[in-house]
Amino acid sequence: MLDALRQFVNQTPLTLWAAAIAVFTAAELVTRQPIPWRRRLVNLVNGSAVLLAIFFAGPLVAGTLHWLKRSLGLVFNPPFMLDFYVQSAPLAALIFLLAYDLGYYWFHRLQHAAPLLWRVHAVHHSETDLNATSYVRQHFVENVLQSFAVMVPLLMVVSVMPRTLAWAALISAIAQFFAHAALPIHFGPLSAVFISPRLHRIHHSADRTESDSNYASMFPLWDVLFRTYRPPSSRPERTGLHSGERLVGLWPLLSSPFRRRQTTTTPMT
Repeated sequence: MLDALRQFVNQTPLTLWAAAIAVFTAAELVTRQPIPWRRRLVNLVNGSAVLLAIFFAGPLVAGTLHWLKRSLGLVFNPPFMLDFYVQSAPLAALIFLLAYDLGYYWFHRLQHAAPLLWRVHAVHHSETDLNATSYVRQHFVENVLQSFAVMVPLLMVVSVMPRTLAWAALISAIAQFFAHAALPIHFGPLSAVFISPRLHRIHHSADRTESDSNYASMFPLWDVLFRTYRPPSSRPERTGLHSGERLVGLWPLLSSPFRRRQTTTTPMT
């Protein structure tokens, strides 16, 4: 039992996620953000399902990557070894994440355009009280799809050392939970470069004219480049699904993509 638990901790981002949630939840409490504790709890329990999906799908993702590399003769001859050119692991991680975010940007836009993908992604957008736990308010299938759609293709082209991946995981965790935190923070002119809570909140707006923007998860410069960037505003956007549908409780989050709706939630274009 202890060995299984140790394996789960080592093969999932549990520790990083828990630390990031603790830090940014503390910041929310200090700034007296009125977030219901029940909402936080539901998100955290849902996050455990996401972690379980990552744990069980991990070998499948790694096996697929190895099979593709072997089939294409790339196992011992990676096209681009990032750490060979960049000696600093943190800097190499930032460059790797910049490339990853480009792939994620287009996958994210597809999630908002393709009805089947939107049914899964809508779980994340159902959040009406953005807070430090909102990042893990995603359907357990979403992270697996993202791994196959973004991470596997990237690692086919760019190889990195384990230490660089560790730095990338750390930086990504900080960025993701910071972006969803209920904190009135943005970086002014640098908002077009670095993600912030005020910037990302626009993407979660219940107003479709506002939310069809800011698809990048860490580096908004991709939105600037592809003309989907919307600068942070001074007013707090109302967040949630465009249809007004609310997913309250754990079971609605888990079952939502598979349920037939009387009113269809229209994906963004």
